[in-house]
Amino acid sequence: MMSTNDICYRGLRIYRNSVVEHIRDVLKAKYPEDWESRISKPFQKDWEDRRKAAELRRETGELAVPLEDAADLLDVNHFRNLFEIHFDDLFPPDEKSILRKASEQKEVRQQTREAIVRWSQAFKNLRDPVIGHPATMDVDKEDAFMMLDSARRILGFIEPDTASRVRDLLHELWNSSESILEPRRLESSTLPSREAIAPSFIGRQKELAVLWDEWLRDPQSHRVHYLVGDGGKGKTALAYHFAEEVINQPPQGMEIVIWLSAKLRQFVEGQTTNIENPDFWDLNSALDWILWAYGAPDFQNMSLDDKVQECLRYLHDLPALVVVDDVDSLEGEGEDLALDFFTRQTEGSLSKFLLTSRRMSFGARRISTQVEGFSKEEGRAFVSSRVKLFELDSSFFPDAVVDRILDTCDDSPLYVQDLLRLCGSGRHPNQAIEEWREREGEEARLYALSREVDLLSQSYPSARKVLLTCAMFPEPVTRDEIKTVSEISYRACDDAIGGLQNLFLVPKPANILGKPRFALDLNTKKLVLEVEGESEERNRIERVMRSLRGQRSSSERYGVGMYIQQAINSANRGKHSDAEEILKRGLNVYRDASALHSRLGWLYGKWEPRPQIHAARDHFRRAGDLKSPDVHTYFQWWRLELKIGEWGYAAEAAEKGIANGVVPSGELHHKAGIVRSRLAWELRRQAQYDRANQEAQKAENHFKAALSRVTEVGSNQCQFRARVYGDIVAHYELLIGTFRGQAQSRRFQLLAEALERWQSELPNDPKSSAERQRLLGKFPNLSGYLNG
Repeated sequence: MMSTNDICYRGLRIYRNSVVEHIRDVLKAKYPEDWESRISKPFQKDWEDRRKAAELRRETGELAVPLEDAADLLDVNHFRNLFEIHFDDLFPPDEKSILRKASEQKEVRQQTREAIVRWSQAFKNLRDPVIGHPATMDVDKEDAFMMLDSARRILGFIEPDTASRVRDLLHELWNSSESILEPRRLESSTLPSREAIAPSFIGRQKELAVLWDEWLRDPQSHRVHYLVGDGGKGKTALAYHFAEEVINQPPQGMEIVIWLSAKLRQFVEGQTTNIENPDFWDLNSALDWILWAYGAPDFQNMSLDDKVQECLRYLHDLPALVVVDDVDSLEGEGEDLALDFFTRQTEGSLSKFLLTSRRMSFGARRISTQVEGFSKEEGRAFVSSRVKLFELDSSFFPDAVVDRILDTCDDSPLYVQDLLRLCGSGRHPNQAIEEWREREGEEARLYALSREVDLLSQSYPSARKVLLTCAMFPEPVTRDEIKTVSEISYRACDDAIGGLQNLFLVPKPANILGKPRFALDLNTKKLVLEVEGESEERNRIERVMRSLRGQRSSSERYGVGMYIQQAINSANRGKHSDAEEILKRGLNVYRDASALHSRLGWLYGKWEPRPQIHAARDHFRRAGDLKSPDVHTYFQWWRLELKIGEWGYAAEAAEKGIANGVVPSGELHHKAGIVRSRLAWELRRQAQYDRANQEAQKAENHFKAALSRVTEVGSNQCQFRARVYGDIVAHYELLIGTFRGQAQSRRFQLLAEALERWQSELPNDPKSSAERQRLLGKFPNLSGYLNG
C-alpha cells in the first residue's frame, strides 16, 4: 500500500499535467499570436529566472525532456492567478447555465469563480514550505485529503475522467492504514431521535448504495436528489438512516447534517398522531431552521431576502447534507417558495439536498430513487424484528405466513407494523391478514377511523358532530364556534373534545389570532369527510356555517377596506414599509382576507428600490388560494411575472383566476394563452419537444376559450377579438421556425386559417390586412396556404 506522501505525489502529478494541458490548449486556440505572453505576464517578476533555471537543468543533463513552450514552466502555485485572469476562457459556462436568466447566470458564474479560486489557493497553501508542510515532514492524512479533494473539484470542470482518477486516490488514502487519525464524525446535526423515526432499520442496501456512490460521493451528480414512493414504503426511515451514516462517515468537505420535516402527522403504535409544530411550513420557517442549525446570530430580525442570502452563504461555506422530509405536507404558497429555494436558488452551493416525496415531479426522474417495498429477504428480517419488538409468539410466524403478510401489505413497512399490531390484540396472523385484505390500505385507515368514532360516540354522543365541525371549518375553529355549529352544550362539547384528543384526532388548542383554536391537519380532515360522506348532519353544519359567515361578512369587508385604504395612502407617498406594516396588521385580524394578500402582492411588486418578486408571488398565490373574486388580483400577478419572463408563473396567475370563476375570464384565457405560447417556444428551443407541444396546445385552447367568452368584455368586443387574433397569429409565427417538414407545413396551415378567420370576422380591422402582408413578406410560401 502506498504511503500518504506517495498518494499525494501521484495526485499532484495528475492535477498539474491536466491543468497545464488545458491552459495550453485553451489559450493557444483563443490567442494564437500571444498566448505564451499571456501565461507569463502575471509572473514577470521571477519568470525569466524560472526559465533560465529550467534551461540550465537541461543543459547540464539533469533533465532530458526539452521545454516545449511557456506552459511547461507552470507549477501548481501559478494556477490561481491564471484561473482568476482567464476564468471565462478556462471555465466557460455549461449549456444549462446559458439557459438561465442573465441575473441568475451572473450570480452562478461568480460563485463558481470564487469556489475554483478558493480550491486552487488551498492546494497552493498546502504545498507552500512555509505556511503549508515543510519539506522535512510528511503530509498528514487530513491535509492530504484537503489537497487532493481541491484538485478533484477543479478537474471536475476541466476533465471529469481525470477527476475520477483523483477520486480513486482519495478512496485509497482513506483506506490506508498508516494514519493514526480517528474516523471523522460530524458533531453538528439536527436529526431527531432514532426512536421517533426508525427504531430499528432493516435492509435497503440497494437504495443506500445509490445514495452514497451515485449521488453523495459523485462530484458530477446533481446537488438535489429525491426519494419518491407511496406512503408507508419507508422513505423517511431510509433518509434518516442515510443521514445517520453521513454523520458517522462524512465525506470530505461536509460539515453538518440538517434535518427539516414538514410532516403534519405520524403513525405511532397504531394511532394517527398529529405533529402540531413541524420544523417548517413555508420558506421563511425553513430559512429560520437552517440558520438556527448553523448557529447564525440575530437572524430572527432579518428580512426574507436577507435570510435567503445568509442561508446561501452558510450552505456554500459550510457544506451540509440537508434532508427535507415529506415535502407533500407543504401546500400552496408554502410549497412553491420553499421548493424553489431548495431546488433552484441553491444552484452553485456546495451542499446537497435530499427530499422525500410521494410525487414524482416533472423532470425529477433522473435525480430520484424510487423507494419500493422490501425484497423477500429484507421483508422477512423486518417482520422478525417487529415480532420481537411487539413481544409476539414467533411460532405463529413461519416463512409462509410472513410472506402472506408482506404480500397483503404490499411490502410496506408502515402497513406491516399496523397489521402486526392486530396480532398483538389477540388475532391469529391469518385472521389479521383477512381483516386487512378486506379493507386494503387507505380503506383500512378509513375503517379504523370510523370504528374509533363509533366506539367513542358510545361514551360521548356528540363526538361525531364535533369532529365533523372541526373538519368542515376551512380555518382553525374556536370552542364557541364548535358549540354553536354542533348545537350542543358546552359540557357535551368539552367531553367530546377530550375523548377525541385521547385518540389524537383533535389536537390541543393553539393560540391563533388571540384565541385558543383547534386546527385539524389536512390528512385527518380528508379522512373525516370521506367517512362522513354526504350525510344530513354534514349538510346541516354547512347551512349553519354559511349563516355565520353572512352575519360577519359586512363588518369584515369594512375592516379589510380600512386597512387597504390606509396602505394605499402610505404607498402613494412612497412609504412602502409603512404600507406593509398596515397590511400585515390587517392580516393579524383578518387572517384569510384575500383582498389583504392581494394588496400585499401589489405592494411588493412595486417595492423600491427593487420589487420583492418572491414575496409578491407568495401573497398573490395565497389570494388565489382563498378564491379572491377580484380580477385585478390575477391581472397584477400576471403582469408581475410577465415583466421578468416567468411564463409558467404568469400562466398560473391567469389560470388561478379562471379556476376561481372570476369575470371577465375571457381576458384571463387570453393572458394565459400569451404566456403558454411563449413557454412553448422556449421549450422548443431547449429541445423539450413533448412539453413544448403540450404548452402549445394549452395556448391554443386558451385562445379559443377567449374568443368564445368575448361577450364578457362589453363594448370593446371587437378590439378584444382583434387582440386575441393578433396573438394567435403571433403564436403560430413564433413556433414555425422551430418545426421542420410536415410539422412546419401544419403550422403554416394553422397560421393561414387564423388569418382568414381574423379577416372574415373583422373585415374593417386594418391590422388584419397589415399582418397578412407582413407575414407574406416574411414567409413567401405562406401564399400557398391562403385563399386568394
